[in-house]
Amino acid sequence: MYIYTVNFLYHNSLLNALKRFFKDTIIYGIAAVLPRVINFLLVRVHTDALPANNYAENTNFYIWAALFSVLLTFGMETAFFRFYKSEE
Repeated sequence: MYIYTVNFLYHNSLLNALKRFFKDTIIYGIAAVLPRVINFLLVRVHTDALPANNYAENTNFYIWAALFSVLLTFGMETAFFRFYKSEE
């Protein structure tokens, strides 16, 4: 009787852990894919709404945003404040 109870509890906790794992996987998967799908669907709206001569300005903005995000990812803002010498 005791062996069956322990086995049932282990089986039940394993199923709960697997359910939680797959639930979290689905949530994080949707969170990773949904912005890309929305961007893909908005391409038509953006190309119709923006004149062709503004494409270069938008491209420059996205290039600078990508550059700054890479610098911030590597912790450059922390390094700047660490090595910044204040005037004494």
